[in-house]
Amino acid sequence: KQLDSHGLQYLGEAKKLEDWEIENEEDWKKRTDRPDGIFTYELQRPYGQGSNPTSGFKEYKEPSPAHAFGLVIYSRPLKDKEKYNYSLVPVFEDASEPYSQWKAAIEKTAIHDELLATLKAAKNKPIESVIETLGAFILNNAHEDGNLEFVFGRYGIQELGMAAYEALIGKISFLDELIMQLKIELELA
Repeated sequence: KQLDSHGLQYLGEAKKLEDWEIENEEDWKKRTDRPDGIFTYELQRPYGQGSNPTSGFKEYKEPSPAHAFGLVIYSRPLKDKEKYNYSLVPVFEDASEPYSQWKAAIEKTAIHDELLATLKAAKNKPIESVIETLGAFILNNAHEDGNLEFVFGRYGIQELGMAAYEALIGKISFLDELIMQLKIELELA
């Protein structure tokens, strides 16, 4: 392969890379698109100059007991690098939102087949065990690299497991939840 004056290969390799980058960007937008176009992130350090990226910034919300340094709102999803560099943790409506993003990302991968196998193996276990198994599976097979809080927000094994259970198996009734809580209380006693 030959190099141009800038040292770049020009026999189609640069074009392939460019096409691949555009395809990945479009895929990322599809997977993270929100109908309202509002993306909220929790600051992990005081708000001020250099505490968050400026591109797509819409508004800052003051600190509250739930969010010690406040929230920043964007009109676009932040890239992984932006989330890590500025310590911005995504804030979701509920656990079903990061679960849906994860599910869409793994849909055509080997992880999806592993999920189905895990689900099949766990189906005859008690509901709390299935929830824990699904939650652990999601966290162990994250669709993005890096710290899990930058991928799934503040949701852990239980919340993600419940979102997966409700999406894959069925709604958890109030009675099921009460029985789970009683079993947990009995185990702790």
